[in-house]
Amino acid sequence: MPAYGRSVSSAARSTTARRIVLAFGAVLLLFALALVVMVVALDRIADAEGEVTRLDHAKHAGHQAAGLAREQYIHQAHTLLEWNDSHLPHYYEVAAEARAATEHLSHQVESPEATQIAALVEESDRRFREEVLPAIAAGRRDRIAELHEMTEHPVETVVALNEALNLSLETRADGAQRRAKVIRSRAKVAVLACFALAILLAMSVGVYLMRSISRPVAALRAGALRLGGGDLSTRVALSGDGELAELSRVFDQMAEDLGRHQ
Repeated sequence: MPAYGRSVSSAARSTTARRIVLAFGAVLLLFALALVVMVVALDRIADAEGEVTRLDHAKHAGHQAAGLAREQYIHQAHTLLEWNDSHLPHYYEVAAEARAATEHLSHQVESPEATQIAALVEESDRRFREEVLPAIAAGRRDRIAELHEMTEHPVETVVALNEALNLSLETRADGAQRRAKVIRSRAKVAVLACFALAILLAMSVGVYLMRSISRPVAALRAGALRLGGGDLSTRVALSGDGELAELSRVFDQMAEDLGRHQ
């Protein structure tokens, strides 16, 4: 192998390629980072929005439980007013629905209010069956005021507890919505920053390629044309330690050798 061929070291041959690979690798890394940020943000936003949906369902379950508790009380009050069992078939249906609604509420949200609502609805039904109905059957009209208060007090407490529960759920839902908004805003800034850096880096790579490859290649081409035309004094003399600079030194050495031999 000629001396000028051996002068191109392996370290020099890999310099430009390594720089290009590192630059484009950095660009791809920024795009990958933007993708990761977006995926993580979407996942966290989905969690926050899922929490809002779950809390909305819990509020609906609370309204339904409170409404059925009131309806249960209405049938209890009609039974006391009419002092007979004509409302009992409807009452038993409503009581079963109220019990199911409170169980559903307890599954939707874990809170002291939900537990108390379920306990009050169950206790109201139990006392109606075990105390009110036997008193009506025994004709104990002297207890009607006591029995009416016994059936009215639980539903009032249930309504108050449901209002407190709704307030708590709305506060939590507002917090989840704010959290989703903050996550969305931060993700937008992070993604835009990653894309902006990637674009700037890509532009820098383009400028680097223009300066380190296009111009040296043009200089080498022009030198090769002059040398091919017989100008043995042609020298390219590119500075630097890259492959093209090394190639220019080899070219210049080759031109010098040709001139000396002739």
